[in-house]
This record gives sequence, C-alpha cells and structure tokens, in this order.
Amino acid sequence: MPDYKINLIAPASITDGDFDKFRTSLKEVLSFIKYSQDEDRLEEMQ
Repeated sequence: MPDYKINLIAPASITDGDFDKFRTSLKEVLSFIKYSQDEDRLEEMQ
C-alpha cells in the first residue's frame, strides 16, 4: 500500500482567528461544526 499524505482538520481545535485563513465556504462549515452545540454562538454567526 502506498504512503499517502492525509491532512486532517479538527474544527474544535481551530481558534477564531484561524478561521479567517479559509477563503471559501469551508470557513462557515467548520465554524458551524465547531459551534454546533452552542446555540448562542450559532445565532451570532448568522
């Protein structure tokens, strides 16, 4: 089996400032995943 490099992203460990590094809608998707259990934070995102 060949060695393939895999990059994993853990949304819970991304700081709020680091979300600005994403330039596509992936930024919103990862933010939603990170704050999916925090209703107040999700309302702020809208």
